[in-house]
Amino acid sequence: MSQIIAWTKSQKAYVFGKPVPLHHVLLVLLFAAIWYGVSHWNNRDNWSTLVHEQYNFSIDYPTNWAHATYGVRGNKNLTDEKAHFYTNQIGFLGLVSKALSVNWFKMENPTPEKIYGWDLERHYRSGIIYSDFQEVEAGSGNYPAWTRTVRYATTSQIRIQYFIIRDDNIYLLEFFLRNSANKDEAFPIFDHMLASFNITP
Repeated sequence: MSQIIAWTKSQKAYVFGKPVPLHHVLLVLLFAAIWYGVSHWNNRDNWSTLVHEQYNFSIDYPTNWAHATYGVRGNKNLTDEKAHFYTNQIGFLGLVSKALSVNWFKMENPTPEKIYGWDLERHYRSGIIYSDFQEVEAGSGNYPAWTRTVRYATTSQIRIQYFIIRDDNIYLLEFFLRNSANKDEAFPIFDHMLASFNITP
């Protein structure tokens, strides 16, 4: 351990082209991660509401989650994605552990078979296991919807999809959980977000 500390103190990092002791940089990153984690923990029970006027929906999300909204072009190659909410495992240094995306697209006379085909073109990947669609009501307006669970053969990741139907407008709320073993902690959050989803006239 002493050798690692000595080596770290002897190294330099470059910040904006200027040499800075590496251990100073590591300390700043450590304190930033701790501050991020503590602030997120303190806000764990607080909620905010996002309103997307362009696509006529609103949804509650945990205040300590990051979020972004998108317009016509969507999020990078995901042109149908209109909002994204997520939180990491260990501050800003960890992988995304939980997320929710809101997607919007149009489809005439939607059916589970047509939606399955749309999603297959959008997100094809081998080793995906789909559950059967179930017809439910979802959101604050008890909107008609189809839901299913998506699992992966080689990982513990899980996605839960709600396709909410509003005439020929389809809102896909897709919940992502990196480790399905954490569902007891994650599902109440997802349930709150889903129940708050509102489509404005």
